[in-house]
Amino acid sequence: MTLTLAGPLAKVRPMLSRFPSLFKVCGLLELNGLQAWGPSRVLSIIDPELAWPDDLAFPPPCQHVTMRFHDEIEPIDGKRLPERADVEQIVAIGRQMAASGPQDRLLVHCHAGISRSTAALAIVCVSMSPDAEDPDVLDAILAMRPQAWPNSTMIRLADDILGRRGRLVSATIGLFGKRLRADPALADLMHRVRRSRDVADATASGA
Repeated sequence: MTLTLAGPLAKVRPMLSRFPSLFKVCGLLELNGLQAWGPSRVLSIIDPELAWPDDLAFPPPCQHVTMRFHDEIEPIDGKRLPERADVEQIVAIGRQMAASGPQDRLLVHCHAGISRSTAALAIVCVSMSPDAEDPDVLDAILAMRPQAWPNSTMIRLADDILGRRGRLVSATIGLFGKRLRADPALADLMHRVRRSRDVADATASGA
């Protein structure tokens, strides 16, 4: 099934120009410092076995959604990869934000604020603004979170669900290429954390 999303925020320029006021992305240890930002929505993406910290709360009217899957892109024993239903839930958040208007603000986090959370933010953005240029969205995320390395399995699923025809995947590979050019030693780290496919894609594309 391919979803075509639209709404009051379907114009891309307002979203990108207001990016820092609409979105925050962080890791688990940074959450305390962002509670005062006053998000209307929080998306937590954490490992299935992790207990939620008792001292972190986002009470109503904030809408707090918790999703649980591991930060992997290839099957591995004992790990739950992101699935299509997970990504469809993230797409639904973008659709809801498009319908609710500019007062809706999203804080999204995972463990480190690098992979699952940045992929989720990209998915929310293109769901809110289907006319967005995918590289512009990824550039905005990279400017906000310079350590971003979006989970490419989530991105591939979203590309299919949203009918991006490879554009979201290509833009994400472009982000990988920018990061690798800025820090060539990063490739060794990405191989160690099982992101060899991402490195190979960036190398093959010349991104």
